[in-house]
Amino acid sequence: KIILAGCLLAAITYIPIFKGLTHFANPAIEEARSSSPALVVADPATCSFQFDPVGLRKFTSSCDVATAALTKAGVPYDVQPAAAGSLAMVNVGSASVTSYEAAGLTKEEGKAKADAFGAELKTALTTAGYPAKADGARINIAGTIFMLWLLVLYVT
Repeated sequence: KIILAGCLLAAITYIPIFKGLTHFANPAIEEARSSSPALVVADPATCSFQFDPVGLRKFTSSCDVATAALTKAGVPYDVQPAAAGSLAMVNVGSASVTSYEAAGLTKEEGKAKADAFGAELKTALTTAGYPAKADGARINIAGTIFMLWLLVLYVT
């Protein structure tokens, strides 16, 4: 019973702990998300679960390209359904950035599209207040360590 209670406690508190970790470790992300949330508008059929621990799979749909770019930038996002067959769009603040289909592109075409999309997305994120990295002066070290300690406590 104690183990099940511990599992239930962990399941209930993991999301709040990670939100707290964001709050203490990178408050600028939290502020940007509340004022200008990132939203991927895409055909749900084109959005994959992107779990690839060994790097063998290629995610080439416009939804996958958009969500991978946001994840790489460390930006939290939500996905909203769009019409079937439409290209994914990233809405952040007042900007909209259209993604691209990477399937069938040559290596050079893919790199050019990725660079253009990445630059446009970076501009939109910067304009909306998303930081490129955490500001060390704003990190609440005690709060961050406490949140990490809680996570370590759960696995012991």
